Amino acid sequence: MEGLFPENKERPFMFKDKQTIFVSSRVHPGETPASFVLEGILNFLTQKNNEQARILLDKFIFKIVPMLNPDGVYRGYYRLDTKAQNLNRYYTDPTLKGEPTIFGVKQALRQCR
Repeated sequence: MEGLFPENKERPFMFKDKQTIFVSSRVHPGETPASFVLEGILNFLTQKNNEQARILLDKFIFKIVPMLNPDGVYRGYYRLDTKAQNLNRYYTDPTLKGEPTIFGVKQALRQCR
C-alpha cells in the first residue's frame, strides 16, 4: 500500500539541515497528565520572548501529536483503543485500517532525516 507521502512526489520544502524532535501524548487514554506535560511544552515553545525556545525552534523541527488515541480518550478508556488494542504493540507493523494513528505517525516520521 502506498504511504500517505508518496515517494515519487517531491515535497515543496524540506528542512534538510534540521533534525526532527517527535513528541506525542495519550497513546494510552488514561495518561491524562501527559496532556498537561504536552501543553507545557507547547506553551514553552511558543513564547515569543524566550531565547531558549527560539534557539530550539531555529535548530530543530518539532512534530507534535497531542493525542495518539483520540477515540479511546473520547470513550473514557484507560489503556486501549476502540478495537480493544494497546496501540503501543503496533509500532512495528501498523496498518492504515487497523491502527491509523500509529500508521500516520510512522509515515510522517519517514519524512525525517
